[in-house]
Amino acid sequence: MLELNCMIQKNKERLKIVKKLSLGILAVLFSFNAFAVDVSVDVTSDTLEVERVKGLATFKGSVKALYRDVTLTSDILKIYYDEKSKAENKIEKIIAIGHVVLIQGSDRVTSDYAEYFLDSENVIFKENVILNRNGNILKGDHLTMNTVTNKAKMRSKGKNRVKAVYFKKSENKGN
Repeated sequence: MLELNCMIQKNKERLKIVKKLSLGILAVLFSFNAFAVDVSVDVTSDTLEVERVKGLATFKGSVKALYRDVTLTSDILKIYYDEKSKAENKIEKIIAIGHVVLIQGSDRVTSDYAEYFLDSENVIFKENVILNRNGNILKGDHLTMNTVTNKAKMRSKGKNRVKAVYFKKSENKGN
């Protein structure tokens, strides 16, 4: 019994060390001194794999990222660093894969895949895209949205067409 307690205690200590190292790695990864504005990206997930040489951090499992007033959730989140400024940890783009949900203000977008370009603040959503803006719904295959201007452009391919449902304010449940 004493041996079991010792093993449990050692595992708890190791877990504490791993957590501290993980937090340290994240602090180094997300020091955004390359941005003109002091902004951070906070990410939580089940696992994190860092490929420093490739300038890539991959988060897997119940991923949630917070950037400014944007919340992004997905199954997998890949953060790519700008090749030219790896030393500064400047993020080039974020790719979200699987059960993607982006929420900003009254906008909610769901899709299977998304690419977020931080320099331009543009997000491109692909496959099974649904935009809910103030209760009005747009569906299509491809959506480009700017998180600063709130401009959005929806497209569909092939025989699929963009579908929209607009509600009068009195019918709109959100307003």
